[in-house]
Amino acid sequence: MKSMINLSILLAGLVCIAGCDSSSSTPADAGVDLGMTDQAVGLDGVVDDGTKADSAAGDAKVVDAKAKLDSAPKDATLKPDVKVNPGALTAKIVKASAWANLMPIVAPDPTRASVEIELKNTSGSDVTGIKVQNAELQSLASPPASHPLTMVTTMSSFTGVIKAGQTKTVGFAHQTSTNKVPVPFKCGSQIKMLLEVVYDGGKIGPLEQNPVSFQCTY
Repeated sequence: MKSMINLSILLAGLVCIAGCDSSSSTPADAGVDLGMTDQAVGLDGVVDDGTKADSAAGDAKVVDAKAKLDSAPKDATLKPDVKVNPGALTAKIVKASAWANLMPIVAPDPTRASVEIELKNTSGSDVTGIKVQNAELQSLASPPASHPLTMVTTMSSFTGVIKAGQTKTVGFAHQTSTNKVPVPFKCGSQIKMLLEVVYDGGKIGPLEQNPVSFQCTY
């Protein structure tokens, strides 16, 4: 029996001498695989290790910054201020006159001028802010001469408003200057008056009066 045990030990030793290698004490492939080449890297630069957090969050998605701007509503179109149709008010000169007051005591500004204008509102709304501007007298002589006028209404009841559908004839007169202004034309010369009627929302003119004789009073 003892000799058989010794024989078994001897055989085991011979097997070890034939197949054992100290350099191969560790298996050639221990199965360690870091997986660096196989692991996916997300767009956020973080290695996706397959954890629950990664699977929940997922790789970050690139969002087009323009998308949010494009989804915003377009700028609202600016609506113009509501104004009366420029054709709602019509105006025409009914009567006009101009002369020079050369009485013995001559005023600094002897030129006198007046005009009556028919104003007609054909709209359904009141026309406001009516006044006369850029009024002047012009001679028909050559070279032509001109004289500016400052026209103001002569009617205390007129407030610059013509109500819807209303027609009214309004008088205006030149507001003479306190400065010395020479007589612009020769007495008896042919002249005409030009002016514009303006209001909130439009302008009419220039309106032109038929030529008349510039008279002088002494």
